[in-house]
Amino acid sequence: MTDWRSPAELVEHGFARTRLVLMNEAHSGLARCIRTRDLGRSLLPAAHRLGVRHLAMEAFWDPAVAERANARRALEEPLDGYLGQPEMRALVSAALDLGWTLHAYEAPLDVMRQRAGPETREDVNWREDQQARNLGAVIAGLADRELLLAWCGNGHLSRHAMTAAVDGVTETWTPMGSLVEGYCGVAPFAIDQTLTVEWDGHEREWLGPFTDDLRARGGSAGFLAAALPEPIAWLGDTADAYVLSLDNALVE
Repeated sequence: MTDWRSPAELVEHGFARTRLVLMNEAHSGLARCIRTRDLGRSLLPAAHRLGVRHLAMEAFWDPAVAERANARRALEEPLDGYLGQPEMRALVSAALDLGWTLHAYEAPLDVMRQRAGPETREDVNWREDQQARNLGAVIAGLADRELLLAWCGNGHLSRHAMTAAVDGVTETWTPMGSLVEGYCGVAPFAIDQTLTVEWDGHEREWLGPFTDDLRARGGSAGFLAAALPEPIAWLGDTADAYVLSLDNALVE
């Protein structure tokens, strides 16, 4: 029997095991899968009932924006980038309306802007490490029993380093999700909801057998990594849980 879990059940499972749950959205430049953000917003009340009162977001490139939002209980206007997009603003506003505190943890933007030339693997890993350090500091700054939901993009939440050959050169990527425990002593629980997204407009052929089950569950549902059905067992434990969906378009 396939062990489907609702997104809310995955969040509850995560917070039953740790103070830090990582969840991602799908974006590429300013294109994004709106479903990933809308689903995140819909989960905030469930997380609130579990005792969550803190939201850390990669989207806060400028920590002062988060600080002003906490003070005003509203996100300022206008803002560029992801924080200028309506569904992201709705996600932030929902957290503020619940009384949550926002936290920034992105790597220093001024350092990234000073780079000349294309981004290297060293640049990527530096950013991942900075995110992990900053997120670890957020957790370390909370009381021992306080819970934190961290909202990131794409693969930053991956739980293991990955090595691959690129143009004949072996390179290792060390994502934030594989590093943060080392900076705060708290092992995160990572929920990946980007697997079925139509990157470059390409549908996921392997999703077909799951379509009827997803429709019956409102369009989005998932699995714990330890209970993946055979057709997607290859996903392994890059994340601790995975959300599949029928709403997968990337839009500008």
